Amino acid sequence: MDLKQGKDFFILGLVNFFITNIFLQLFLLILPIILATLISQIVNIFFGYFIYNYFVFKVKKVRFVTILKYLILAFCSWQFNSLLIIKLSLNFQISRNLAAILIIPFLTIFSYLSQKYLIFKNN
Repeated sequence: MDLKQGKDFFILGLVNFFITNIFLQLFLLILPIILATLISQIVNIFFGYFIYNYFVFKVKKVRFVTILKYLILAFCSWQFNSLLIIKLSLNFQISRNLAAILIIPFLTIFSYLSQKYLIFKNN
């Protein structure tokens, strides 16, 4: 594993996390889970693609196939996130907000490995 790349992903991921999670936490207070996670995922897609593409994986040329793969990852992450929030909050009787926070490390690892080995691997 490229240590600098992992460090950059982690640092920029924290920035992305805070921005995305602010949206998620606010919208979880007023919207159904599926809508709150969708809105936060849209924020994550635009901001995340930009920072990971240019600053972590150093892609010089944007390709349609890369954007498409990133969108598929985002859709899968959104579904995974929604499902886990629902399952954790119901099965363990915890708040949706706490469940969303507990899921973060798993989504982060899933996202990094997917981007490194599936999305940006040929760039």
